Amino acid sequence: MILQNVTFNIDSQQESTNSMSFLLDNISYCVPLVRGGMLEWILKKYIEEENFLSDVPVEFQDLADQKLFEKQLRNYATAKERLAQYSLADGRDEVIETHLTGEQVWHDSEMNMVDETVNVVTVSAIEPLEETVEQTTYDEEGNSITTTIENPLITKDNQERAAAQAIVDDTPQEVIAAYNAKA
Repeated sequence: MILQNVTFNIDSQQESTNSMSFLLDNISYCVPLVRGGMLEWILKKYIEEENFLSDVPVEFQDLADQKLFEKQLRNYATAKERLAQYSLADGRDEVIETHLTGEQVWHDSEMNMVDETVNVVTVSAIEPLEETVEQTTYDEEGNSITTTIENPLITKDNQERAAAQAIVDDTPQEVIAAYNAKA
């Protein structure tokens, strides 16, 4: 569904906003402004698409601000999750932790019982991807042409990481504070 040309209509006698006009999938609508229902949906679409032809009326600004805050919080959380993933170009190191087994064993050099431990791999290592790959194409005569290009998986990973970092960098401080309060 495509929402377009949203305009708030003001009743000149009451000097307040009383309805909203818009196109939805090229069909014209005019609906009364009451909290809930269509207003909630339109404000959500407004924040997603930012295609209003007029400002949000003052009496609905708090609702629009809340919807925008919720969207920014979701986007920030998603971006942080993406950035927490390892880089395909760098791979990931193995993480080993030492855990107590609950048993004690005799330690000859210390002449006493000591807690037995075992090393456990908690995060497996992942090798980095090759930076480049060979791509074979064929000309009109059927001759193969091999070229070396940047690994498309690394390119996509770098683009996604850059987009996520841009979201993190542009997120307002109050949204970051709310995210951190949840963690």
